[in-house]
Amino acid sequence: MKRIMLVLLALLCLTLCACTPKNQYVDNVLPSALANNIVAEIGTSEDYMSADVDHYEFYFGEHKANAKVVDCAIMFSRAETDVNEFGIFRAETTADATAVREMVQAYLDDQTANLRSFAANYSPDDMAKIDNAGIEVYGCYVVYYILDAEDETAVLNAIKQKIIVEK
Repeated sequence: MKRIMLVLLALLCLTLCACTPKNQYVDNVLPSALANNIVAEIGTSEDYMSADVDHYEFYFGEHKANAKVVDCAIMFSRAETDVNEFGIFRAETTADATAVREMVQAYLDDQTANLRSFAANYSPDDMAKIDNAGIEVYGCYVVYYILDAEDETAVLNAIKQKIIVEK
């Protein structure tokens, strides 16, 4: 009888754990505000500059109607020999974030391939950043990065602090 009760109790615990809701995210934080917060975490405004509209149009313009991007911020290292880059895109809805992710993945694949083709210009540390490049989705936000592991962690934590709804 005790075994049956223990098994039932264990099943109840597993069921309750499986029903724990996923994180909920706000959708009203501007990507530029998130980017400025991140720059403060991993550097200074002298270390990073934001991409202009021409950059966005050149790389993402043909996809933006399908991807339903509401706003974005893309930041680059000011140093020509540093590959640091990250971007934050806000989709119209959480469902639209899938199309935005696909658009950003295509860009990231192209960007890292281009960077690899000029590998001789970069240090081994920068090659590690290229290898570490990735994308994360938080609700309607899509974040990409070409950073070292430490800066990646700082970027993702800074974003989570601003957009995850406390339960």
